[in-house]
Amino acid sequence: MAETIDKTERILQLAIALLNSRTGMTKAQILGSVSGYDSEANPDTASKMFERDKRDLRDLGFELVTIGTDGAADEVRYRIEAPAAAQYAAWFTPSQLKILTLAATLWHTAAPERDIITARMRLRALGAEPGATSDLLGDALLPESVNLTMNNETVHEAMTEALATRRLLGFTYRSAGTGATTRRKVEPWRIVARPTGWYLVARDVKVGEPRVFHLDRVIGRPSIDGREGAYEIPPAAQIDEAASLLSLAPRYEARLRIDRGKGQSLRARANSIAASDGAERDEVTIPYRQDLAFAREIAGYGPAVLVIEPDSLREKVIEILVAASKLGKGVAAHGE
Repeated sequence: MAETIDKTERILQLAIALLNSRTGMTKAQILGSVSGYDSEANPDTASKMFERDKRDLRDLGFELVTIGTDGAADEVRYRIEAPAAAQYAAWFTPSQLKILTLAATLWHTAAPERDIITARMRLRALGAEPGATSDLLGDALLPESVNLTMNNETVHEAMTEALATRRLLGFTYRSAGTGATTRRKVEPWRIVARPTGWYLVARDVKVGEPRVFHLDRVIGRPSIDGREGAYEIPPAAQIDEAASLLSLAPRYEARLRIDRGKGQSLRARANSIAASDGAERDEVTIPYRQDLAFAREIAGYGPAVLVIEPDSLREKVIEILVAASKLGKGVAAHGE
């Protein structure tokens, strides 16, 4: 009898098996070797589970490739395209992967289950183990373009559920320009994070075109309507094109003073670097898009980075550091 494991662990083991298979695996090989498929006792059930797991892998962003589709059905082989998986690792330094590992662990109490599955699966497939002790010192900071703050978790959770099951989503949406509200019905494609918040990329059913919706402008809890699998999610390139409406072009420029040997990720984005205060600091100008997201990054360096201008950015950094100081005192007092 096959080992009983939960769905998350089964999909994870399937993903790792297909990632590490150069020639691919047949359905029979998968059902016979990946834990969680009781193919001997319940072959039909195991087959249906595998079909659902294939869909889930694709929904989670893995590029599942089928080989030999022109032959007999039992000769078709499956594998996950290794270059696409390796691409994730190329986006992050080892230190940044440690930050993401910690985030996957701490986020568990607040994030929707499917987001947790996605984060943990990808991190573990890359060799990072959520929950493991990590050295978080140094320049390991989340890039400015990633904002994990979520102001409306119920909206995010409903959208994630609709996306996972491919069901239609209905919600009331407030226009950014006029403040007017309209009722929308969409086919969710992807949820993305930007410095200005979380967005849903979806096809507006009434308009018949892709649209991008800011989650903070959704009023109330969205409704999930219709049957599962009501629509097909388009290729990633089409979704990327729709998401490109969220321009990330820098809008402001900051002037900072950074300790020598510190803030390498900031220096890498600088427009100019000049010596100041003798040999102790460099004056650096850096383009950025949004005060709060950039302030969080700067605050992570503590006294090693000082904001000269603009005033709005400096004030945000001070607010974050003061809040962190109060939180630290509260934790210390509680520990006593």
